[in-house]
Amino acid sequence: MNIKKLKERFNLPISSGDGKSIDNPIVIEKKESRNYVKLEYFIISHLIEMDDNFDYERCNQKLLKYNDQTIDYLKMKITNKKNSSVKYKEFYFDITEVY
Repeated sequence: MNIKKLKERFNLPISSGDGKSIDNPIVIEKKESRNYVKLEYFIISHLIEMDDNFDYERCNQKLLKYNDQTIDYLKMKITNKKNSSVKYKEFYFDITEVY
């Protein structure tokens, strides 16, 4: 699922960006009181379409300052249970409004 569909389907407080690079982060908008970390994990789970054939774990997370933005960087390790192959996906969230 892409960001636009995800935002529309779940009415998420996000705008712009695909989250694939620091120059194009998913922008988290401030709306009421929310658990923004939980929101990030929810978004990631839908972007990588998690299912029972894979194991997922966060292998890195850090806060970055970039071009007057506060960026939450997450790196996920994805292991295929059938053949034990491993791949990594990185996600960038602009959390300037909510941090």
